[in-house]
Amino acid sequence: MRIVKIKSCFSFIAALLISQNLSAQYTVNGHATQDACNLYTLTPPQTGRSGSVWNNIKINLTQSFDFNFDIWLGSPQAGGAGADGIAFVLQPISTSVGSSGNGMGYQGIIPAVGVTIDTYQNSSPDNDPFYDHIAIQLNGDINHSTANNIAGPVTAISGNNDIEDNAWHTLRIQWDVTTTTFSVYVDGSLRVSVVRDFVNTVFGGNPLVYWGFTGSTGGEYNFQRFKTALNPAFTFSPTQKRCVNEPITFNNTSISFTTIAKFYWNFGDGSPIDSVNFNPVHTYTAGGDYSVIQRIIGADGCDAVDTQVVRIGTKPIANFGYNNNCVPTSVPSVFFFDSSLTSVGTLNSSYWDFGNGQTISGLNPTTSYPTPGDKIIKHMVTTIEGCESDTLYKIVHMYTNPVVDFTFTDSVCLGKPTLFFGSISNAVGDSGALAWNWSIDNISTGIFMNVQNPTYTYLTPGNHTVLLTAIHPNYHQSPGNTNSNACFGLAFKNIFVVNKPTAYFKQNTICQAATTTFTDSSYTSDGIPINQWWWALGNSGSSAAQNPPATFIISGNDTIKLVVHNAKGCASDTLKQPIIIHAKPVANFGYNTPLCDGLPVQFSDSSKVTGGDAVNKWSWLYNTAEWSTAQQPSKIFTAGTQTVQLVATSNAGCVSDRVTKTFFINPTPDVAIDFNDACKNALVNFTAVDNSGTVTDWKWQFGDGGIANTQNAQHAYTANGTYKVKLFASAANGCYSDSLTGDIVIYSTNVFAGNDTIAAAGQPVQLNATGGLSYTWSPAFDLNDANIANPVAILAATQTFTVRAFTPEGCESFDDITVKIYKGPDIYLPNGFTPNADGLNDIFKGTLVGIKQFNYLKVFNRWGQLLFSTSDYTKGWDGNWRGQKQNSGIFIVMVNAIDFKGNIINKKGTVMLIR
Repeated sequence: MRIVKIKSCFSFIAALLISQNLSAQYTVNGHATQDACNLYTLTPPQTGRSGSVWNNIKINLTQSFDFNFDIWLGSPQAGGAGADGIAFVLQPISTSVGSSGNGMGYQGIIPAVGVTIDTYQNSSPDNDPFYDHIAIQLNGDINHSTANNIAGPVTAISGNNDIEDNAWHTLRIQWDVTTTTFSVYVDGSLRVSVVRDFVNTVFGGNPLVYWGFTGSTGGEYNFQRFKTALNPAFTFSPTQKRCVNEPITFNNTSISFTTIAKFYWNFGDGSPIDSVNFNPVHTYTAGGDYSVIQRIIGADGCDAVDTQVVRIGTKPIANFGYNNNCVPTSVPSVFFFDSSLTSVGTLNSSYWDFGNGQTISGLNPTTSYPTPGDKIIKHMVTTIEGCESDTLYKIVHMYTNPVVDFTFTDSVCLGKPTLFFGSISNAVGDSGALAWNWSIDNISTGIFMNVQNPTYTYLTPGNHTVLLTAIHPNYHQSPGNTNSNACFGLAFKNIFVVNKPTAYFKQNTICQAATTTFTDSSYTSDGIPINQWWWALGNSGSSAAQNPPATFIISGNDTIKLVVHNAKGCASDTLKQPIIIHAKPVANFGYNTPLCDGLPVQFSDSSKVTGGDAVNKWSWLYNTAEWSTAQQPSKIFTAGTQTVQLVATSNAGCVSDRVTKTFFINPTPDVAIDFNDACKNALVNFTAVDNSGTVTDWKWQFGDGGIANTQNAQHAYTANGTYKVKLFASAANGCYSDSLTGDIVIYSTNVFAGNDTIAAAGQPVQLNATGGLSYTWSPAFDLNDANIANPVAILAATQTFTVRAFTPEGCESFDDITVKIYKGPDIYLPNGFTPNADGLNDIFKGTLVGIKQFNYLKVFNRWGQLLFSTSDYTKGWDGNWRGQKQNSGIFIVMVNAIDFKGNIINKKGTVMLIR
C-alpha cells in the first residue's frame, strides 16, 4: 500500500488513439486537464491532486497495436522527493477509474495490465529500488515482490537513474498479438518486455479493454504531462546531392500516434506549397540557405510544424597553387594548395592527377618529381552538398637547383670580426648570372646581397646559423607560388662564437685594519676555463692571484676592479665593484656604585663606531673567560680587587680592541634578627645584632604596613594572621646587608555561639561554637561535654549559655546563646494576620517546637476550596489565591508534622484575615 504522506504520486493520463478509432475522444478525470490538442496535464505541481485520462472506445487485443507518446515526468524537487510517477493501463472496467490518492492512481484496478514509471523509492511495502524505474505489473498491484510483477523493475532511462529531468521522453508501447509479446520502449531503448496471453490470463477471455494513463500526488508532488506523438521530421538519403538544378527527394520521417491526415511542404524558395506528396521531390534554381517548413495534421485534428534550414550549393570552380618547382627531390617536396572557390557551399573533397603517375584525393597534397620539365596537373573539387566542379588542366614547369657552399674562420671571441668565403656553381642548363644572398644572425639579406666574402662581428655568443642562397633572376615564378625565391640553392652552417668570460668575485665584510680575502667566482658560459686574473685593489695595490688578500687602513668607500681571460685569450669586461670598508669599533664601559660583596654590579656599555654602523654584539670577559654577551649585563663579585674586559662587535662584523677596567668590591654588613609569635594587639619586641660593626642605618618592615628605623623596635598587630617581617641594614660605604626576613604568627579568637533558638522541654539541642581553637561552656551541668565546640543540651527551662574560645598562646574571646523552652512538642499557629505589606504579620505560618519533620500547612475557604499548601515550614500564606487578594474573613487551617519523639501531630483551626 502506498502512503501518500511519504510519497507524491505522478499520473500521466494519455489519450491514446489507434488506427481503428481515429475520431475517439478522451474522458478527463479529477485534476487532469487538456492543455492543447494533443497535450494533457495529469497532476499540477501541488499536493493532494489526482487525475486520469481514458480513451472512450475500447481496443481489441486480438489485433496488434503500436502506440507512440511523449511523456514529461517533471523536475527534481529541491530538498524533496518528487511525485510517484505514472502508469499506462489497460482495463475493461470504465473510463472513470484510477483517481485514488495513492499507488500512482493504478493501485487496486482489477483486472488490469499496467506499465508503471515509478519516480519515488517506497521500500516498504512496494520494494522499490532507489532509482526511477519502469515495470509491467498486473491487477493494480505495485509491489515488485509479488507474482503480479511480470517484468522489471529496471531504470526508466537506459544508463540514467533519474527521469525527472525537465525533458520530454518518448514512450512506445507495442502489442504483437501473433507472439503475444508486450514491449515498452523509452527514448528508443527497449526497457521491459513480456510474453503473456493477457486476454485469457488477465481479462478472463474478454479482448476489449480501455487504455489510458493514471496518476496522483500526495505529500510530495511534481508536474506530470503527456502528449500523443505528433513529431514532423524529414531527412535526405546519404547519396542525395543538394545542388542547383538537382532533383532533391525529401524523405518524411515523421512520428505520429494517429494516422497523418495531411502533409504540407513549403520549400522556402517561393514555389507553391506541396500538399500531395509524402516524400516530395523539389529542384532549386539558385544556391542559398532555404527554410523548409513541414506541417503535418493528424487524423484527430492536431497539427505540428518542423522547420529545417537546407543549404543548396552552387557549382564550384577548381583552382590551385604550389610552393616549389625545383628537382630532383628524394621526398615529396612540391606542396599543392587548393584555392578553389564556390559561391554557396563548403568544399570537402579534391581530386588530383600530378602527371607523374600519382593521383590523390585531398585539399592540400604533396608529391615529388625526379626530373625537370613541364608537368600537366589535373584538378577537380566537390562540396559537402555534392556539387562537382569541371576538371582544371594546368602546366607546371620543374627546374633544378644551383649548388652552393661557403667557409669561414675558426671560432672567435665575442666582438671580433669573422670573415666568410662563398662559392656558387650554376644550375644544370642555366648559364645566367647568380646572386649572392647571405643571412647572418637573421639580418636582412639585402645588407649582404652580391657580396662574395662578407665580414661580420657577432654581438651574442654561442652557435649561430649562417645561410647562403643562390637565386637566378630569370627563374619562372608560377602563379599562386608563395615562395618568392622560386628555385634556389642554399647552404647553411653553424659557427661557434666564444663568449666573453664574466668577471665576478665574492667578498666578506671588509673591516678597517683587518685582513680580508677576495674570492674569485668568475665564470664562462661555454665551458672554456679562465686562466688569468688582474686585480686593482684600491689603496691596497694590485694582484695577479686568483684569490688575493688585502688590508685597508682607512675606513670608508673604495672600488675594486677585476679583469679575467679564458684559455682562448678572450678578456672579460672590466668589473668595477664598489666596496665599503667598515670602521673598527672602540669598546668602552662603566659600572654602578656602591660596589658591595654579594650585590650585582651593573655594567653600562658606551662602545662606539663611526661611519653609520652600530655596535650590536658584546663579549664580556672575567679572568679571560667570557661571562656575558648582553649589552648591559650585571654580575656578583666577591670582596676584593676585580678586573673586567669588553670586546665590541659592529653590525658589519668588525671587532674592537679589548678594553680593561679594575675596581674594588667592598664587604657587606653581617646582621641577625630575633622576634616571637604573639596575640592580636600585644606589643612584640624586634631585636637586631650587628656582627660586622659597620651598620649605620636600620629599617624594619613589619608586614602590615608598619615600619621602624631603629636597631631594636616594638610593634603591635591589630589582626590575626601570618606576617612577613623584613630588616634592611646599610654601612657607611653604601653596602647593605641581605634582606633579613621571617614570618610572625599573630593569634586571636572571634567566638560565635550561634543564634538563639527554641525547643521543647527534654528535646536535645545541638550547640555549635566557631571562631576559636579550644572552647569552654558555662554553666556546664545541662551539657554532655562543656569543653567541646558542639555539646548537646537537654533542658527543662529556658537557659543562657556562655562560651569561651582560646588559643595555646592565651588569646581568648566570649559569646552567649539562649535556648528558650516552650511547652511541647507542638505547632503554634496565630489566630490572625494582616497581609498589608507593612512588614509586620504579613504572612500566616506556624512556630514549630520539638518538630523533627514538617509535612504540610493547608488553608481552605469556607466552601472547602484549597487556597494554599506547603511542606516548607519557613513559608506561609500571603492572603492571595490565584493572584487575587482574598477578602477579610475566617479561613480554615490544617497542619501535620512528626515530633522529635516520632509522634504525629495533627492540628485544625481557623485564622482571621484582616485587611
